[in-house]
Amino acid sequence: MHAALGTSSRRDSRDSQLGSSPASFLLPRTAERAVTPLFRDRRQQEWTVLVGDCDIFRTPSLAGPPMITPRKKEGPQLVADLSVFTAADALQWAQGSSLTGRLSFRADDARITLLFERGGLIYAASKDRAAAFGRHLFSEGLVDEVDLAAAIVYSRDIQRRIGAVIVELGILEEEVVRRELREHTLNLAAIPLSWSDGSVSAERRDSEEMPEPAPDPVDTTFLLMEAARRVDETDFIRGLLPHDDLVLEQVDNELSSAASPRLRRLFATLTPGVTVDQLYARIGGSHYLFLESLRDLISDGLLAVSDPFDSATAEALQLTG
Repeated sequence: MHAALGTSSRRDSRDSQLGSSPASFLLPRTAERAVTPLFRDRRQQEWTVLVGDCDIFRTPSLAGPPMITPRKKEGPQLVADLSVFTAADALQWAQGSSLTGRLSFRADDARITLLFERGGLIYAASKDRAAAFGRHLFSEGLVDEVDLAAAIVYSRDIQRRIGAVIVELGILEEEVVRRELREHTLNLAAIPLSWSDGSVSAERRDSEEMPEPAPDPVDTTFLLMEAARRVDETDFIRGLLPHDDLVLEQVDNELSSAASPRLRRLFATLTPGVTVDQLYARIGGSHYLFLESLRDLISDGLLAVSDPFDSATAEALQLTG
């Protein structure tokens, strides 16, 4: 049930007090928690309000105070639209409120969940199988397909996380898995920071399930800076690779001895006529790091790119000319 704050007889006088700065106006308490309007979108005729110290709502309201639905105890601690409360805002809120629990980001079909322990980001997960931790290890050139398949089957049999199983099977050292879990978390957590729309919700828990082996938390300030860098870098990379239907061809079969395992894995997976999209489907892992690796190979003169659409357009013009 919606609980209206204020009455129509008070609405006109309150409007005159609000002006264009609703944040300075404190509404009466509801459900024993103060309700503070943050700002009002006059075009959409919506309020964005803060309930208590953590719940954010977007609510329709033409002139007076907004209407809210008091949160049930089992409901999320925070619900917000990313167009008004960004992923960066959510991360800073999680850190500042020492969140133990999770933030869930949604945009279209994408969903990314971040796990926190006392405000520290400890793990990230995505429903996209290409972004699973096992695919991250494969894309980084740290495990091969045979070992990865065996680890996945075994992890399902004994109901343990893939990282712990890879250590148990002796495929990788624990310190390597710990380091890569942190890198994997950073890669996924940076994604919603580039979203301009979607939603975020938060859920507090008494304790959060820790990944195995537990990595060091990702620093929020570092994450925000790295995500901003990746947005800028992606814009540059997309100047070289404007879409994912481009065809890739090896120019040279020899990589430098200093090439990273990730570059070696990508280079070894190339086949004649493969497109950017097809190659990523084989590799998986971080899409940003995948594009970054392609850029490096192109810059080093090891990879050539052709656009089938440009060829088709040229042929069509010749035929019609």
